[in-house]
This record gives sequence, C-alpha cells and structure tokens, in this order.
Amino acid sequence: MRSVRLGPTFEGSYILTVYIPVPPQIGQTEIEVDHPQIKLLSQPFQRRVSLKLREATSAALNAADDVLHRRVGMEAFTSRAENGVNANLCEALAGFSSPDGGEAMIDFSWALSRPVEPADPIRLNRDQGDVLREAAMNLRAAAPEEDVVVIGAVVRLHREGALGAGEVSIAGIVDGGMNDRLRRIWLDLSETDYSAATRAHESGATVSVTGSLVKKGNRYVLQNPSGFSVRSDNT
Repeated sequence: MRSVRLGPTFEGSYILTVYIPVPPQIGQTEIEVDHPQIKLLSQPFQRRVSLKLREATSAALNAADDVLHRRVGMEAFTSRAENGVNANLCEALAGFSSPDGGEAMIDFSWALSRPVEPADPIRLNRDQGDVLREAAMNLRAAAPEEDVVVIGAVVRLHREGALGAGEVSIAGIVDGGMNDRLRRIWLDLSETDYSAATRAHESGATVSVTGSLVKKGNRYVLQNPSGFSVRSDNT
C-alpha cells in the first residue's frame, strides 16, 4: 500500500486513477508453462495483487447478479471467497455505486513493460451496489470471533451413545465482549469434557470454554473449543 499512487483528477469528471508500480520485465524471465497458476506465480507481487483485485471485483459483481436475477442467497458470495470476495471488498465496491442510478465503471490497464491480455471494463449499477452493501454486512456478521471465552450454563446435551463425544448448548455471554447479551451457543466436546458438562448441567454450575464463535444461520457455534471447565465461583 505504501507504493500505491493516486493519479491526477480530470476537470468535470468523477475519475479516480490509482497506479500500482510494477517492475519492468527484463529479458525472457517469464516461465513458459501453459498453466494459469504457474504463470501468475511467475509475476511480481504487485502485478499479482492487481490481477487478484480484478478477479475479485468481477466475482463480487457476478455474485450480486446471481442474487438479483437468479434469487440466490448469501452462498453467491461465500462460494466465491477463494476468488477474493470478502466483506471489505463488497463494502468498498458498494461505495462506488451511484444513488441517482448511474453506472460506475472500473477499468484495469496494464504497464506496456508487462503486458496483460486486455479485458472489458467492469460496470457497477445501483442495484448491484445495494446487494453488495447488504452482503458486506452479512459477511462481517458471519466472520468468526477468534479466541473468545464463553461463560454460562449448560442447557442441553446430546450424543448418540452412552459414551464418546457429544454436543452441548450453553446459554451464556462472551466474557469481555462489547455485546453482553445472552446467547445460546452450540459446541462439540470430547468425552471427558462432555462428562464434565453433564455434571455441570445437573448441578446448575457455571462453565467456561474458549473457541472461535461464528454465526451459522440462526445458530451461534463455538468452533475448536478448548479449556472447558466448571467454574468454582457459582454465586
């Protein structure tokens, strides 16, 4: 980002030009292999960033079109995560949409010293912008909260047999979180921790556990739980 430069504005226009310096190609340094991934890795980092940004921008707008025209849900965006689609990108692209219904155009041009096959400009309309803005909020809400400590009471237990791991549900809060409202959180526990959770459920004891909290649909799930314990300060 420190090397990125903003270009000059043009009178009477709303054009923003951004330059990403790229080192020139000297001699035949490219790997002559007909494989897109190998060709990409042979490019300098600055060029790879530009190409990935174009790919992600196109993928995000295709996802918005799927929502608008094919009535697809959030999976239109989550299925394109490998293409670089995320909450920050969707939010940034939504900022380019015009409230008066006009189109925005995003065009990529390449240094002559490192030519790339030209592509058509990417166009963004207001409807796509509205979908991208909503997608950004949903993607951000679904992002896991890492290394949170959940404190609460075990309210449900379930496992298939008399022994082994099982699933429990805790009605509790995130310790030290900005939002201290009560949530029902689901998690899988090992056989030893499940037994401890069973005893805590029977006695009404408070438990705590650490993990990554993520929202899946209407359910909060604690992934990779660790440090499950029954607290002694049950007052």
